[in-house]
Amino acid sequence: MKDTALLVDCSYDYIQAERIPSALVVLSLLLSRTDDTKLTPQIFSFVTPILISALQASFAIDACFHILLVAVFPPSNSFDIDPEMIPALCTSLAPIAASSPDPNFRLIAFRLIRGLIGRTPPLERMTMHRELLKETPFPAMTV
Repeated sequence: MKDTALLVDCSYDYIQAERIPSALVVLSLLLSRTDDTKLTPQIFSFVTPILISALQASFAIDACFHILLVAVFPPSNSFDIDPEMIPALCTSLAPIAASSPDPNFRLIAFRLIRGLIGRTPPLERMTMHRELLKETPFPAMTV
């Protein structure tokens, strides 16, 4: 991580200090370029509000997807995602899944939604399915 942090002249401290969507690109770079950098529950809960605002603004979608894929489908030892953040993340991913012109983005967004919903309790899971399928302004979500 130190080599990559020196390369991009930043670290997790930069990401925490800036609290801006462009810091997500730096986090994605740190996660992909170093072996000793791990996404911890604390870091993920810290960047979740930034992720949601970036997804809603369609900013740095690829970096957001990378961070979410590492969190939802980790290569090893899984961690719990705050259940209160899951509906907001799914709501932010729904427009991308339903209307992105890039088919790869749509596929990744659908898989992330599936992975996030799978981490909720059964009753909440049914509520989220109903919201995504019935109460959505995106017709593509109901297909």
